[in-house]
Amino acid sequence: MDLLPCSHALVAVRDRNMDFTSLCADYYKRQTLIDAYSAPIMPVGHPST
Repeated sequence: MDLLPCSHALVAVRDRNMDFTSLCADYYKRQTLIDAYSAPIMPVGHPST
């Protein structure tokens, strides 16, 4: 699987007491979102320049 697991896969993972995030692409994980916005955003200046 390369994105998000389907509902059938999630049920199978839950029944086996596994972590479902191991089936998700890194794009959908919380740490990826945190890393994406961790860098400071620098203002550009006045819009007319």
